[in-house]
Amino acid sequence: MGTLAQVFPTLLVEVERALVAMGRSDVASQLHAVQVKGVNFDNAADAGYIYVHSSDSAHGETICLEAPSMVNLDVGVNGQINGIELVSPQGPLKAELRRHASA
Repeated sequence: MGTLAQVFPTLLVEVERALVAMGRSDVASQLHAVQVKGVNFDNAADAGYIYVHSSDSAHGETICLEAPSMVNLDVGVNGQINGIELVSPQGPLKAELRRHASA
C-alpha cells in the first residue's frame, strides 16, 4: 500500500503534532517510515484500523490521542508502532479509510 505519509498524509501530520505535544517524539519520529499493510473499517462500530508493518512485537501500550478524531496507537514492547485505531473518524478521513479497506 505504501507509507503512512503516502496513504494518509493528513492523518500523519495530525498524529505527529499530537504526539510531539504530549512529549512522545520517540513514537512521532517513526510515523514517516511506517508501512501500511492493511486497513479495515467497521461501519457498525464507526471505527477503522490501520495495520502497519512492524516487528510484530507483543503489545506494550496504547497511546490515546484526540487528533481531531479519537486515535489509539498500539505500540509494541519494543517501542515500535504496531497499529492505529481511529474511532468515529470525520469527513474525508472516514471516506479514505473505507476506500482503502475495500481495496
